[in-house]
Amino acid sequence: MKKAPCDPGFLGGTQQSEENDWDEIDLQAQLWTIPGERVKGGETHKVSLTSAAVKLLGSQPRLSKYVFPGPRAAGRK
Repeated sequence: MKKAPCDPGFLGGTQQSEENDWDEIDLQAQLWTIPGERVKGGETHKVSLTSAAVKLLGSQPRLSKYVFPGPRAAGRK
């Protein structure tokens, strides 16, 4: 599997990048919406994506429902 150079958590200034789904990413609006059930406080969190993050995400192949699938996610499409 192709490794990404970095993840949107780094580019968006958050550490909540593990197992993020493509449906959380809106490239047109440059926005990443993290559902409340995955956020410590329980409220939906919206992260503005930098131009670099949008460019990186736009170049990623969509091989699974996860933006950057790790080895454990390989079987979970």
